[in-house]
Amino acid sequence: MKILKLLLMAVLLIGTMNNCRKENGVFDIKPEHFLASDKYNSLKLELVAVEGFEPHPEAIDNLVSFLENRLNKPEGIEFVQKTISSPENNSFTPEDLRDLEKDIRSEYAHKDDLTAFIFYADRGYHTDSQNAKTLGVAYSSTSMCIFKNTVDENSGGLTQVSEVELESAVLIHEFSHILGLVNNGTPMHQDHEDPSNPGHCDNENCLMYYSSSTSELLPILQNNSFPTLDNQCLTDLRQSGGK
Repeated sequence: MKILKLLLMAVLLIGTMNNCRKENGVFDIKPEHFLASDKYNSLKLELVAVEGFEPHPEAIDNLVSFLENRLNKPEGIEFVQKTISSPENNSFTPEDLRDLEKDIRSEYAHKDDLTAFIFYADRGYHTDSQNAKTLGVAYSSTSMCIFKNTVDENSGGLTQVSEVELESAVLIHEFSHILGLVNNGTPMHQDHEDPSNPGHCDNENCLMYYSSSTSELLPILQNNSFPTLDNQCLTDLRQSGGK
């Protein structure tokens, strides 16, 4: 029996992400800008979903709760959502996502306010195959994509984790890449990067662990427990300005 591989990815965050992207052509956004409050004291999450592929409200609540517990944003975290018609892509490459974002993103960093962009896609990642599919990808310093159809196809069944659990895990995992984990812009206080899977933690019980099969995917979700970062990742965030 073939095992479907489910992948969590960080494009650009691996290798080139340490060089900050120009945000809207003006601001250099770094992981510490999300974590600390010295430059930006609030965060707005802009989510754009293809109609019919909207997020579970509880999954968004879990992401916001995670960010409130980890980011120093005294003016708070705001969430806004809108839907669009399908862009009619057969699949999405990082370049496709960046081009689409230019057309549909409306919120950018301004004065004391930082923003992040989340896209809920109706099609899969361009590298998907019958036996390996990508659940989510962080493709720039402030942007990520959730492949909603792939998430739903691999959750909610009798032998699968719930849709909310998996969607929450993917959201938090990908946003943690934006926060610079692991060794992707947020310095490690101690080496805990998996040498075989750059950008991921070497602790198999950590949310940032790279899993390649359904039997290993996000073991923290087993037994109905909610995904968490391990102490190594949490320490990295705190030492770069987070909570």
